[in-house]
Amino acid sequence: DPIGQFVSTEDGILLNNYLCDNSSLKIKLAEYGKYEIQVSAQHDAGNLGSAAMIIRVLDMQAPTLTLSKDIPQTAKVGEKIQLPVAKVEDNLSKECTVKLYVFNSSGHVLKIGENDSGFIAKSAGIYTVVYYVLDEAGNFSSLRFTITVQ
Repeated sequence: DPIGQFVSTEDGILLNNYLCDNSSLKIKLAEYGKYEIQVSAQHDAGNLGSAAMIIRVLDMQAPTLTLSKDIPQTAKVGEKIQLPVAKVEDNLSKECTVKLYVFNSSGHVLKIGENDSGFIAKSAGIYTVVYYVLDEAGNFSSLRFTITVQ
């Protein structure tokens, strides 16, 4: 298994120097990571053969983002626009950091700091707010909203 231990079949047979009788063996791939399978066989005449295989169990599930409240749809120039806190859930990663970006109407990007909960709209136009999160396996999720500033 990925941490170097021998695995067992679904029936509980430990696969460490197991003598197989040509029947199928089923294992449960219970951990993410790399499994190395090595098999050797000997014919009654003494001929020996071996094979090796690697199975990688990958995390393909993106984290989910949910917001603590709705994003405001409109705001006024000069006003601080409060953005809701994002909550992240992931099937594997324990800590995922949410990045928060705001694109103003002229295309400039304002990165919102980790301890900030909003931004001041300095000019009228359409602002795009993007929440982005990446897990340890490289899967990502994002949420995108627009705010009209008058």
